[in-house]
Amino acid sequence: MAAFVLGGKPVLNFPLSLEQEMCAAPIVERGAGLVVSGTEPNDIFRKMEMILGSDEYTAEAERIAERYRDWDLEASGTRLADHMESLIART
Repeated sequence: MAAFVLGGKPVLNFPLSLEQEMCAAPIVERGAGLVVSGTEPNDIFRKMEMILGSDEYTAEAERIAERYRDWDLEASGTRLADHMESLIART
C-alpha cells in the first residue's frame, strides 16, 4: 500500500483484518484512496469508478509522494535500531 502512495498512485484498499483497516485509514482520511467493503458486492466497482473518475485521489497521492520523496525505508530502519540500542544501553 505504501509503495503505491509513495509512487504517487491512489489506493483501493481491501482490508481483511483490523491491522489492514488501521493502515488504510490515514490514506483514506488524506483523500489518497478508498476502502472497499467486503460485504457489498458492488462496492468494489463503485469505489474503483470513484478513484478513476476523479483526479483528486491521484493529486493527493502525488502530494504525499512529494512530501516523502527523500524518505528512505532502510535508513529509517537503521535509525530506529540505533535509537533502540541507545535506549537499551541506558537501562
